[in-house]
Amino acid sequence: MAESIAIFGLAANIVQFLDIGSKFVFSVWKIYSSGRNGIGKIHDLKRVTGDLKTILKGLQTSDENKKETVEGEHDLRQLAGQCQTVAMELLDSLDRINPPDPIRKRDALSVTFKTMWKEEEIRGLQARLDGFRHQLTLHLLALLRDQGRRSLHHQDMMLHQLGTVYESTRKIEGIVSQVASNAGGIGPAFLDFLTSKIDLPDRAQEKSNWQKDLVAAIYQIDDADFESNVSALSVPIGRRKTLESVFLDRLRYPGMQDREQRIAKAYENTFQWIWKSCTPSEKRWSSFIDWLESESQLYWITGKAGSGKSTLMKFICQHYDLGAPQQISDVTTLPRRYQMSQSQQSLCGKHLKNWAGDAQLVIATFFFWNSGVNLQMTQKGLLLSLLFQILRQAPELIPLVSPTRWEALCLFNDDPRELTEQELLQMLRFAVEKLSEHSKVCLFVDGLDEFDGHHDDLIHLMRDLISNRNVKACISSRPWLVFEDAFEHSPSLKLEDLTYPDIKTYVTAHLNDSSGFVQLCRREPEYADQLVNNIVSKASGVFLWVHLVVASLLAGMGYGDRVSDLQRRLESLPPDLELLYEKILLSLDPFYLEHAAQLFKLVQESVDPPSILLLSFADEEDSQFALSHPIQSLSQDEISLRAETMRRRLNSRCKGFLEVGSTEIILENSEAQTVQYLHRTVKDYIESEDVQRKLQCAMKTPFDPHVGLCAGNLVHIKVIDSTVNSLTDGAFWARVRRCLYSASRIQPTHRGCIIPLLDELDKTGILLAKQITEERMLDNFIEGTRDLLRAGQWVSLHPTVTNTRVSAPNFGGNFLSLAVRYGIVEYVQAKAKQGCLVRDISNNVWPLLFDATYTNSRWRNEYHDTVPHLDMITCLLRKGADPNFSIPDRVWLPEFYLSSPEGPVSTLNLSNTSCWTQTLAHILRDFDGNLRPPWQAIARVMIEHNAKVKKNILPGSIRMKRSWSLSLFPQLGEREAKLFEELSAMKRATSRTRLPWHFSAKQ
Repeated sequence: MAESIAIFGLAANIVQFLDIGSKFVFSVWKIYSSGRNGIGKIHDLKRVTGDLKTILKGLQTSDENKKETVEGEHDLRQLAGQCQTVAMELLDSLDRINPPDPIRKRDALSVTFKTMWKEEEIRGLQARLDGFRHQLTLHLLALLRDQGRRSLHHQDMMLHQLGTVYESTRKIEGIVSQVASNAGGIGPAFLDFLTSKIDLPDRAQEKSNWQKDLVAAIYQIDDADFESNVSALSVPIGRRKTLESVFLDRLRYPGMQDREQRIAKAYENTFQWIWKSCTPSEKRWSSFIDWLESESQLYWITGKAGSGKSTLMKFICQHYDLGAPQQISDVTTLPRRYQMSQSQQSLCGKHLKNWAGDAQLVIATFFFWNSGVNLQMTQKGLLLSLLFQILRQAPELIPLVSPTRWEALCLFNDDPRELTEQELLQMLRFAVEKLSEHSKVCLFVDGLDEFDGHHDDLIHLMRDLISNRNVKACISSRPWLVFEDAFEHSPSLKLEDLTYPDIKTYVTAHLNDSSGFVQLCRREPEYADQLVNNIVSKASGVFLWVHLVVASLLAGMGYGDRVSDLQRRLESLPPDLELLYEKILLSLDPFYLEHAAQLFKLVQESVDPPSILLLSFADEEDSQFALSHPIQSLSQDEISLRAETMRRRLNSRCKGFLEVGSTEIILENSEAQTVQYLHRTVKDYIESEDVQRKLQCAMKTPFDPHVGLCAGNLVHIKVIDSTVNSLTDGAFWARVRRCLYSASRIQPTHRGCIIPLLDELDKTGILLAKQITEERMLDNFIEGTRDLLRAGQWVSLHPTVTNTRVSAPNFGGNFLSLAVRYGIVEYVQAKAKQGCLVRDISNNVWPLLFDATYTNSRWRNEYHDTVPHLDMITCLLRKGADPNFSIPDRVWLPEFYLSSPEGPVSTLNLSNTSCWTQTLAHILRDFDGNLRPPWQAIARVMIEHNAKVKKNILPGSIRMKRSWSLSLFPQLGEREAKLFEELSAMKRATSRTRLPWHFSAKQ
């Protein structure tokens, strides 16, 4: 253990040297960039001299050729020797730049400096330091992996020893106790030690940078041997379960089970035929229970729109309880673990167990839904949901399906990267393949026709999954050609051919619930029976049609209709669903038609399906309601009253076209009570061009749904329970996101509402920020964040800021920055001061123009492609924003700069990156010889506002990373030259004439 401690000590010395070296390069670059005026800053370099001399002693090692006692020891000592050489070179250069002669002239000193430190030399030094950092990252990762495989007792002993040796016992022990209590990994504890020699003001940031680099290295380094044994990392049982839950939570998304819960339960005594075998004379369908128990791998349930396919799929799966997973230790054998009690077994589960025998049975379901949140209709949503269910039943597979993420969680309690669709696809394929070796897997996927993508891709995925032995899938869809061609030879059933008795049961039972129909049966039993038969025959197997028609007939009975009246009413109802929808829409009470049109618009334009509580706020007639509403949570009774009122309003205005998915009205679950279309066919009908024109004509007064949604979301924020949902909670920021999204889409005729609504939003955020710092949760925030919240800087807790492990992210972190990101031009035009400079979360000067131009995947997902926003950029430039304004101090580069062939690059400590050069870096990334929208117009308007066009397109800060910028930008010189020519032509055109600038957000 003593040898290991010595190696960690040596690594800490190298970390200190790299920190000092980085500061040296920063100082040299500032002097070089400032020209003759920078010579006066040479005294900054003198401060480095003492540090370098001190660190030289720490880098001195014993014989590099001695026998290695710790894995990687020899390579680390070699690295220390290389660092020592560079340190001596830097000291030598300082001696020559700072001779003893105190009266040496400034010009002579300048010549000496420029002779020694040309741009190429500075860049070369930075490259060497980058190389050292990359090598050390690899060594540290190897050391941490080695420690992670050791016993928990060994890990504790090592951390205690490090704390004793370097007098950091209290800090190290604190983290050791966290590990023992399942709260954190060993990585942060070791990083505390490794950065302990760095100056205190920079220590936390450097620790964050190293952790970011190490986690990035975990993702980048292809170590098949380690990945295959990543489950061998020593983690306490309690913490392992916690990490499994953390991993599963990454797969969970809002609304994951919403569609299944919204599907109506099968009516009593319907669909029972699915559990019966077909007689030889029945050729209309393939026996479902025979398929469940056989080795046949795919079953296709098809039928008309509204025939009840989703209801049948829910009926098949409804009682299968996945239960709580049990941990097993031997992943290679995957023995049977899952046991169902008799009460838990559905008939489906019973037949599947006959197929599975003694093998573990894993079942997962997914219901596509075109009218819900985006993930409910995409392949990514399918992958997330299936993986969540499979890994919840077999959590021992998590380290195998995603070894890099599991390692990052085990070592650092950190998994910062977004789950990509391609990664999820690989994970699902591997999980199913691994399970199929020793288990049986059955997948149920409903509504393939509601998939928002290429159906061929979905078909290919399903076929790929069932290509594994011991895997089968039951799928449902409309009988579209693409599905018929793919599944026509598989066991199947066509639902409308089999549901005549079910529909008759449904009709009879619902009519018999009406006292008027009961009396009718007594008076005219033959006519009553005939009415039932006529309804069932006219339905042609479409359950949804029956649901709507029976409701209409029951309403007629309430009016005292005779049998002849009911028959005429039935005959007047068209058998086609779309024509039926039209008749229902035309039958709406004219008094409520305009309000119904407004409600349809509110649901249609909401970024997500609105909760019933949100819709009740958005349905208020005057946005003044939002401005005057107090910042105060609602009581249980107030929520219940609002929800029930809104439900009745929807029923009376929308005739069942819109429905509330849940009847459970509780404060914390109000988001689950979303208002959505009754069925996919209803959505298609209401949002068709013809119906949209009719609804628009019904609105006699100007109506902008986004005014109501912006105001409604503002009230939704005001009533949030701050004792449960703080500013760090996802629910709060989801409401802010929806509020700003709607504000950015308010029509020009209603834009007078924007400023008061957003001023109130900012005021609300400020008051909530002060409230949580005064009343509770102070321990959850670091001191700097507490100070920001006390000062009302509530946007400092925005997820994009808190999830970015940097001190100066590419976001101003204030309310105006958010408005810029969402492209709310009117608000920024009114509120931004001349020059468009604000204070960021570090209280540094920050150009709003940077918020308008910086873009990466996280921002694109958050802001729905509103960045870059040409209107916003033009607005800021016209208000005096300087495209050449350099961001002071530390500059953080776009996401595509943050990795290199040599390893991860966290930051560049250089201060000459402007909004213009950052914009050019984005342009050059995808430049193929032609400037494309929107960047062409953005470049032109920036040049019109004096952006400097230089031959070297990339800023010097990026050029210093030449060793990896070339790999990111192939044919860099050629591409730069072409872009320079195009920008120069723009510049010449601008110089010749200043034409009026017309811009459009759609360019």
